[in-house]
This record gives sequence, structure tokens and C-alpha cells, in this order.
Amino acid sequence: MPVILLMTLILIACTAVNMKLNKNNGKGAGAAETAETSETDGPTGRSEADGLTGTSETDGLTGTSETGQPKGASEADESKGISGMVESGQKAEEDQADHETDRWQLAAAEMIPDTPAGFGGLVFSQEEVIRTDGGFFRLVKDDDSGIRYAYVPAEMRGPLHVFMSSAQSLRIEGDGVSGTFRSGDVLPEFAEDVRYEFSLLNASGTREEETAEVVFLYSENVPSMYIDTKSGSMEAVDADGGHATSEDASYRIYGTDGGKDSSGKCSIRGRGNSTWAQPKKPYNLNLEDENEILGMNSCSKYALIANYWDSTQTRQYYAFAAAERLGLAYTPQTRFVNVYLNGRCHGICLLTQRINVKGGTVDITDLDAANKNANKGTDTPPTLVMDTDEDGNKALAGAFQNEPKDITGGYLIEFDNRYDTEDYWFATGTRHMVFKSPQIPSAGEYEYISDYVREAEKALFAGAVTNEKGETDDDVIDEKDGVNPETGKTVWDYFDLDSWARMYLIQDFFVQSDDEFYSFYFYKEAGDPLLYCGPVWDFDLCLGNMNSGDYYRTSARTLWLRDGRKRWLHRMDQFPEFRERVAQIYLEELEPILRDILENEYGQNEDLLEKDTNLNYLRWHKKLDYRERTGMVRTLFEERVQFMHDYYFDPESFCRLLFHFAWGDFSYYVKKGESMGFVPTAEYGETQSSVQREGNGLITGWQDTESGGLLQADTVISQDREYDPVYE
Repeated sequence: MPVILLMTLILIACTAVNMKLNKNNGKGAGAAETAETSETDGPTGRSEADGLTGTSETDGLTGTSETGQPKGASEADESKGISGMVESGQKAEEDQADHETDRWQLAAAEMIPDTPAGFGGLVFSQEEVIRTDGGFFRLVKDDDSGIRYAYVPAEMRGPLHVFMSSAQSLRIEGDGVSGTFRSGDVLPEFAEDVRYEFSLLNASGTREEETAEVVFLYSENVPSMYIDTKSGSMEAVDADGGHATSEDASYRIYGTDGGKDSSGKCSIRGRGNSTWAQPKKPYNLNLEDENEILGMNSCSKYALIANYWDSTQTRQYYAFAAAERLGLAYTPQTRFVNVYLNGRCHGICLLTQRINVKGGTVDITDLDAANKNANKGTDTPPTLVMDTDEDGNKALAGAFQNEPKDITGGYLIEFDNRYDTEDYWFATGTRHMVFKSPQIPSAGEYEYISDYVREAEKALFAGAVTNEKGETDDDVIDEKDGVNPETGKTVWDYFDLDSWARMYLIQDFFVQSDDEFYSFYFYKEAGDPLLYCGPVWDFDLCLGNMNSGDYYRTSARTLWLRDGRKRWLHRMDQFPEFRERVAQIYLEELEPILRDILENEYGQNEDLLEKDTNLNYLRWHKKLDYRERTGMVRTLFEERVQFMHDYYFDPESFCRLLFHFAWGDFSYYVKKGESMGFVPTAEYGETQSSVQREGNGLITGWQDTESGGLLQADTVISQDREYDPVYE
């Protein structure tokens, strides 16, 4: 026992001396050299959604290397081996009480036995050992510049420890720093945006590979989320575009103050469609146990939203915040996090509760559980073909032997134009619907809800004339409209007017580009005859950022659903009682919510997220000006709040200008006797996506559909007009 105590004192003394020497080798006073990024001087001339077609808001950067792999992916294999480190770290933690004197030796010799050689094998942490419940990060190589970036998490305020193979040492030079360090050593403080030379040395002191330039960058205000897969790699998950592959993993979340918020076990798999093809990928997390993360309600199913198309990172956050405060049921809660996947920085993401009946946000009857209880001892049932579309896609149901006693709910249904990738779907007269819950409907459940939704739709569109797209331009409502001729029930016998009116306002105010195409949900509870709209989902393409281009100025004064998206919500808006309720909710409820966001949150969030969003730009090669982008959205937001106030207060004082784009109609409202002050062309910053430019041509002007006269920015408007594009 005395020998162990003596060894402990000696090691503590040596460690203190080493830390002091390293600290004296801290950062110099030289001016910081900026990382190799650039910012545009104005709008990019591209839609932020352009990457859907192979180009992106990076002003020509494709986001892929010459090999076709995502930029920065050349070191993906260097991240392997963390599982061995974590498992050994757990062993060290368990034995800590008995082996206190051996902590440094364990860190070097046991904790990283299979960490690969090379700079990708370096691991940084504030802890003296890598713990299963701690945080750590690795260097990320930029394939363009060759620089390796250290994206330091916000909670790591103090000195860092470096870990590597016990046979290696690390030589660091630059900006007043000069020293050699071994695994577990405390590093000096590094100045931000300064290039340091790192050299890895073998046991004999010989340099193992070329010197690397390393730049340290520091997160400031966003919590950190660490996710470590069992394999130590994301390769299998990232290679599966169908998102069937999942990996067991562990997660830890730390607040910016250094305190651990939550941790546990989970699985991770890919998610998303268009975003999945981009370098920064989104993921789904299924926690082993429900957890209250960063103050959100307890939940076990989360999504990491990449927000690749949203340069501000905040559109979805504000849409969800407005929906929750407006009282739309089951709205997912969200938090910003900086994500580290197996130690490699993935950038800022929106951690979001998922829309799900089991472990998600939707609290309705779980018919999957009811089916399981009614068929105890039965494995996943064989399937029945319930329908087949014109392309041969089959809609399925589960061939359960028994049905639950009550199959009137709950159902969670999604509008999804990508239904052909799903097994469990049904068609109405205008749309295709996908089952979200139950995930495997019984034949009886399939028939019940599909028939019921078709009944409701017949009431909704009774008396309306629709085209092949399910759109209607009939704004005239008479006493026969809105009544199902077969059941005699009215549209509001099927639809909950209030929830659909609230969803209408959220979709319309934010000018949601994918409205009623994808990610649009409604639900029905057992014993309740009404279909309720919600929850909200997927608002990265909104507020001027659209599939078809960047239209910040036109979006400020459009009635998106009334004039451009002629589906269910558009049809509801043709009923006077619905239109009156929408105006009432906006003026009395939504407008105060939006003004509060602008006055008390928008600027604060701009300041809080600026540093971390700029780091995200650098990580994913986006050459953008953060303040310019957030300023454009704020201006649109402010103008839209005021326009909708003015319109709902006095709609007769406005004239409608309807622009017939190749992709659909887009309206703009002008006070009678006033002019637009701009024209929806690139000259005024309203830019088409690359698909629209290449497929239809560059729009250089707009001519009156009736007279052929060209619209000018100063054209005085005294009546409703329609315009057709003039192409270059």
C-alpha cells in the first residue's frame, strides 16, 4: 500500500510539471490567418435547393471529390477503431479505484489498442482518459486545401489531452508552440484560425508521414452530441440509400457549460430523400430508453435534421416553434446540436423529436400494439395485396388472423408522392397516402381508413371541378358543395375545421415548398369521427427558399395556398366559414406569436448561431455570408407578417398579380394604385433553380397575359392581372 501511495505522488508531481511546461508553450501573439473560405458579395444566383439537381448554394462547388465521394470522406476509414477505444475506456473507468496510479499508462497502452496510425487516429478530449460517457473529437481533413481542422466542441473550454498509439509521439510547431507530446499529455492552448504543423513520430523519433497543417476552430454556443457506433464507422449506414441498415451506438450530450445533459444507447440509420444525396447526411436515432434531452419532453425517437438546403439553419426551427405555440397538436420539439460521429465533426444539426406513435410525439391509439395483442404468439404476418396502381406498384396489408375490437383509430397518415417506395399505402381521388401508424395495417384497418378518407374527400370536393392533378379553380360555393352525396355528411362532419385552419396558416405563412406533396400528416383517433391535421414536418424549403428557386421578395406578399397549391387546403379555403376562421386565428393568435419571434428571438438566435453556422459552412464547403442570409429571411419574415395583417384586415384593398411559372402559379399582392417595386427576375434577386433555367430558359421579364405589355418595377397596379414569362 505505501508503494502505491508513493507512486501516486510521483505521478501527480510529474503530471503537474508536464502541464505547466505545456501551458508555457501556449499560443503566441501573432495575427490569426483565416481559413480558406470565401463569402459571396450578394445572392448566389442559385436556389438554396439547387443541390436537388446536382448543383448547390456553394456557388459551383459540387460537394464531392474527384472520386465521387463526399468531400472530407477520404479519412472515413481512419475513424475505425473507436469501438475498441471506448470499450477499453470503460474497462479503465471500472478499474479506476484499484488502479489510480496507472491512469496515464492505461490511456496510452490499453485504451487505444486498435486506433489506426496517421493523423486520423489522433483523438482529443478534456478528459485524462477516453470515457464511455465523455466527449472526444478527431481531426477532419479538407480535401480541397489539405488542411486538417480541429472543430473543438463548445464545452471543451480548458486544455486538451491528445491520445494516440502508445508507440507514437506528436511534434507540434507554430505560433509560439514547440514541443513533443505523447498519448495522454496535456496540449498547449491553440490560437483560433492559426495553422500549426503536426508531425507524427514513431518510437525511434522518425517522422511517420508528411507534416500536416492543423487549424483549431472553436464552437461557442451550441451543445455537443457525440454518437459512436459499435463498428466505429458510418460507412455501412451511409452506403444504404434505402435506409434499411442501422448500427448500434451510444450517445452523449453536453451543454455548453460542460455539464452532461443525457446519455444512453441507441441505434442510428439514414433518413431523408433529396438531402440524403448530399455530403452532410441526416439520420434517425432510436433510443434504447426514452430520454428528456436538452429540456424536451421524454421521447425515444429523434431525427438529426441536416438542414443542408437552409443556409440560416433556422427555417424549420421557427416553423415548428410557431406551430407549437399556435396549438397544433403533437408538434415535434427541437434543439440545435453540434454532432460528432465517431469523433468526426458533422456540423450543426436540428435534433428533432420524430413524428411517431411509438416513442414519438403522436399520442393516439397504437394499432400496431393492438394488432400484436390480438394475435399473440404470431410473428410478422404474410401480406395481402389490397390495390395496384397503373405502374404495377402494389399496396399491401397484413394478413392477421384476428382484428382488434375497435379499428376506428388511431391512424397516422402521410401525403407522399413517393408512395411507390412504400408497401402500405392507398389512393384517393386526388392523392396517395402512406400509413405511418399502424406501420402494418390489417386488411380490415386498411379498408376502414381508406374508405373513410375517400368519403371525406368526396365531401370536400363535392361540387368542385378538378383537373388530372387533383387541383380545382372553382371558387364558387353553393349549398350542394361540401356534402358527400352518398352519405349526406358535410365536409366538417369529416374534418376538424380548427386544426386544418391552423395548419393552413403555418403552411401558407412560411410558403412551404413541399406542401401536400411530401411530409404532410393527418391523424384519426379511435371513436372520433374527425380527421385532424398535423403534426408539422419538413420546413427547410420555405420562406423564399424553394424547389424552383430563390424568391424572397415574391414570397413576402403571396397567398401561396389560395393561388398556387390547389389541393385539400386550397379547397377548404373556398368555404366561407374556413376562410373566416383562418383570418381570425391569424389576427388574434398567429400574428402576435410571429411578432414575438421577431422581436425577442430572431436577433438573439442570429448571434447565438453565427459562429457555429460559419463553422458548418466551412465543414461542408458553403461559401456564404451568414448575416446576409439571415438578413434576407428576416426582411421577408417582417414583410410577410405585415402583409398578412393588412390583407386579413382589408382584403379588398389589394390587387392580385398572378405569375404563370412553368412549375405553377405564384401570386403577389399589391395595394391598389401602387407598384411592385421589382419584377420576379434575376435582375432583382429572384433567381430560378438550375432545373428551371436549363429546362425552360432564363426568365428576363413578364408580359401581360391579356395585353402583352411588359411589367415594369414601377408599373402602377389598379386591378388583378396575370403574367407570362419572357425567356432569354
